[in-house]
Amino acid sequence: RVIAAMDDALGSHELVKVKFQAFKDEIRPLAEELAVKTGSELVGIIGFIATLYRESEDHLIHIPKDLLKKGE
Repeated sequence: RVIAAMDDALGSHELVKVKFQAFKDEIRPLAEELAVKTGSELVGIIGFIATLYRESEDHLIHIPKDLLKKGE
């Protein structure tokens, strides 16, 4: 369910923020797994919020590739 909801959100908005209220010690591995399963890029993590990006056909947002690498 979460993957399907994230997939829909990324399809509509390209850039999605996910706030982790549980599993706070596992944010990075969970966010990386979420990115893999949704075909998106983990842009970054600040506090308990992970930001994911997936370009759509409409190209709503342009994020330079060097910024995408900083999320790794």
